[in-house]
Amino acid sequence: MNVMKRINGMLLSITFLMINSCQFTKNGNETEIENKIEKIQIKATDPYSCTLIRIDCDDFESVFNNDYVDVSITDTATINMFLSQLENMEPLDSGNWSVDTRAKIILYSANDTNTICAGVILKYNDKFYDRPEWLLEYINNLTDEYYKKRPCEILVGQAA
Repeated sequence: MNVMKRINGMLLSITFLMINSCQFTKNGNETEIENKIEKIQIKATDPYSCTLIRIDCDDFESVFNNDYVDVSITDTATINMFLSQLENMEPLDSGNWSVDTRAKIILYSANDTNTICAGVILKYNDKFYDRPEWLLEYINNLTDEYYKKRPCEILVGQAA
């Protein structure tokens, strides 16, 4: 009985030490350290805005003529939450997909940038995904605040 307690105690101690040593051991993979996301920049317009043409991700800024929300995230916990949400997405089946861009999300690391194009679907790492509800809600919150601060613009068309 006494021997079993010692064995259980040793196993528990070894497990605890292994977990702690894994947390504090520096990974020798330099690429992983260099690719750590340091900042996320989100450029977004109203996700429900209508345009006459499909907006390509590369043309987002020029088409919306700087009339969009531009937010940078540098908080590590928020970045990690955002990245974990992205990792949990399931890609769409292969097909002829394209994104009518309403948000451009740029992930910055020390050596690289990676762009996510978001519309009804989103493109990330050359794969297409259904736009997740958490992202739509996040962008809606950003754009709602932005458009509340702007003066109301009324477009008056001429009668034919």
